[in-house]
Amino acid sequence: MSNFDWYSEEDAGWDEQNAPKLEPKRPRRWPRVLLILLIVGVGLGTAVFTLYRQLNNRVDEVSFELESRIRESHAIVYKAGEQADRDLFITFLSGRDDVWAAAEERVVGAGLLFRRHGFGLEWLPGDAETAVSAVEIAPTLTSAVVTATHHYAVNVGHGLTQTVTFLQTAVYRLGSDRWIFSPPDDDYWGNTESSSGELLTLTYPARDTAVAQRLAADLEAKLNEMCGRLADINCPADMHIAIDLSPNPTALYETNKLPGHLTMTAPPVRSFGWYSFPARLSNERVLTLPTPTLFGLPTDEAAYQAMFRGYAARVVSAAITEMAGWECCDDQAVMFQVLLDWQLAQLGLKMWPVQAQDYERVLVTSLTAVFDKWQPIFDLEEAVAQDQTDLYLLFEFLIRNTGLSAAILQRSLMNDGDEAWNIVAEDYPTIPDLEQGWIGYLYGRSQAAQSPPPIPFPDEALHLVCRPNDVEDSILYQSSPATQEMTLNRALTHETAVIYPLPDRSGLIVSELDAGTGPSTSTFIWQSGREQLITRNLADLPVPYPISASPDGTQVLFYSEANASTPYTLLNLPACLNDGVCNLQALLGGMIWSPDGQRAILRGNTTGADEDNLLFLADGDGRNAQLIGQGKYPIWMADQSVIYVEAGQTLMQLNTDLLTVTPFADTATLTNTLITANPQTQIEFLAADPTNPDSVYLAIGDASSILGNNYLVRYNRQSNEAEIVLERGEESVLFERSYTVSPDGRWLAQMTFTDTSQGWQLYLTNLETGETQHKTISITPKELDAAIALSWSADGRWASLTDDGYVRLLALGHDYDRWFIPEHMVCEQAVWLR
Repeated sequence: MSNFDWYSEEDAGWDEQNAPKLEPKRPRRWPRVLLILLIVGVGLGTAVFTLYRQLNNRVDEVSFELESRIRESHAIVYKAGEQADRDLFITFLSGRDDVWAAAEERVVGAGLLFRRHGFGLEWLPGDAETAVSAVEIAPTLTSAVVTATHHYAVNVGHGLTQTVTFLQTAVYRLGSDRWIFSPPDDDYWGNTESSSGELLTLTYPARDTAVAQRLAADLEAKLNEMCGRLADINCPADMHIAIDLSPNPTALYETNKLPGHLTMTAPPVRSFGWYSFPARLSNERVLTLPTPTLFGLPTDEAAYQAMFRGYAARVVSAAITEMAGWECCDDQAVMFQVLLDWQLAQLGLKMWPVQAQDYERVLVTSLTAVFDKWQPIFDLEEAVAQDQTDLYLLFEFLIRNTGLSAAILQRSLMNDGDEAWNIVAEDYPTIPDLEQGWIGYLYGRSQAAQSPPPIPFPDEALHLVCRPNDVEDSILYQSSPATQEMTLNRALTHETAVIYPLPDRSGLIVSELDAGTGPSTSTFIWQSGREQLITRNLADLPVPYPISASPDGTQVLFYSEANASTPYTLLNLPACLNDGVCNLQALLGGMIWSPDGQRAILRGNTTGADEDNLLFLADGDGRNAQLIGQGKYPIWMADQSVIYVEAGQTLMQLNTDLLTVTPFADTATLTNTLITANPQTQIEFLAADPTNPDSVYLAIGDASSILGNNYLVRYNRQSNEAEIVLERGEESVLFERSYTVSPDGRWLAQMTFTDTSQGWQLYLTNLETGETQHKTISITPKELDAAIALSWSADGRWASLTDDGYVRLLALGHDYDRWFIPEHMVCEQAVWLR
């Protein structure tokens, strides 16, 4: 049991005592009054607190409703800015300041409310609602400032971009039924302040003091770098640039109004009763740029650097333009901007847009074609929208290979076209020299030039017909494909020649063509340094030139334009080489020999017409010819029969033993492949399938219009199936398509002229596999003959292609070609010899 006794409160009491008797006192009133006051105070406080809470809730509700309506208005303005919808924009545009409203209207109409391409920034549109980061409503509840984030892509080179973010503000005021986009009050921007250095004075509103002062220091440093680093800039000793960072929205329009990537300054525009700022330093000598708050405030260092590069590019461009004495925007504007971009790239203000693959892509384009393309320019906006890679490469070549600076080239643009190019004459005295330097520069930096050949070069030498740039006549050269060293074999007496390898590849047949210093043209055999004359004509008469040889190498077919009735002749090669008897035998047509060389099909005419459409069967020496009928493109099959195209585009087969002709292909099958559905579609060439004696390849072209679809089809007689092997798409009929088959029958070459912008294309189809290699070979609009332009190595693994004065070595079956660009000469043809 505890030592303590517990009691309830009710049980607790005092020990009784005899207490003295007291007199009663009058009751006091203060405790009661205080209690009443306390009760009233608590009630009143509760009521006030409840009212305050209700008022706060109501204010929150009103603010939320106001903010929602402000955001709705901003979303519409955002949409109008994104779509450059001027009509939509003006329904939410304040009219309290006519000049400001007219400027904003023009900014939106030009799509420049958020876009900043004139500063190297590509706007990345987003969602208007999520873009808003803050809405600050004034205490009067009649105006608000909306802050929104905007993202931009910045080119960092190599096809990559960096995303940077800016904060842009907009003022809205409560209108009669909506919140409207409005001009800020004067005190929003604050007083005009300035920062001065040795080379510039920068004025800006006080609101942007922090960013502006940093810009002033950085721009001063960049101008000093410009004067010290860029060659031939010649900054004057008293150079000083005044730059105004303006809160007027006109600054956005003026600095972004030129299309594309142009950073040059343009003349001011005056319209709608307002004045846009002078853009050239020679006016009031003030360069006006948007103040950072108007432009967008950077959210981090990356965004600041992007903004600074954009501002610095504008300032440097204005300074260079002024010192060069050039005024935007004449027909040289695009060229001038490319040179500006070179200078800006040297200063780290722009990325030079050329990438590694561009050198090879532009290889087939001549320098003069590039210059003519961009000089003059009549529509600046249209010109800027085009791919300008070729122009960037042109000036990159001139600057790096001639020692001329961008500044000198800029000043040369103000001269006449011919005079402008005289400045490169010391390095490139002739246009061909300039072209060779250009192609050599491009190829030297191409990916192909850096890559080893995928297969060994053949154990053969290239023999070439080349003409030095400073003489009229051509020369026979010899070159190793591995070392590309040139050895002179023989000087010719005419401008060019056609060369053809002897069947055993021990020498050449040479036919001199065109004008020259010699009194006559000749065709001769060149073998082991010795010459055997075949024929000679007066200088103004063309000589026959070789085009093919018999499989056994004893007969060589010649063609001459001098005799329209019998243009084809035949040379007995052993008699010419061994006995000096080099008589040319007249033929009824061109010869297509059988695989064993014992017989031949002659294709010719008896009227002197251009088209050879009469077919004869003859002996291997062209004698004992028998008329078969009319047809085109005859080819020998493995069974000694002949397939050809008869009138009406029907494939026929000739039994050369029985001299009977039967249909080879089911015309309906070809029609069902949609090849002959167009009545203007016609078969243009035939080639045997080396893997199947029952198959044949058909080159089919559309001659119905300037551009038509063209195909290569493989037809199998046994299965009666037609398969499209290659669809070349649309091609021009400006020049006739050209076809040839390699001597071993494995490769079909198709040369087609697409159009004047894409030029000549080469398709090399492996007739064993059906796989095709495609190369753009030239953009020069001229006739090309695949049989002359191409030469095949003895091992069948390489081909040489000659065009535009250069030689390309093609590794057959591999996406690889090696360019051979001789110095100070153009090469017309190349063939392989052992």
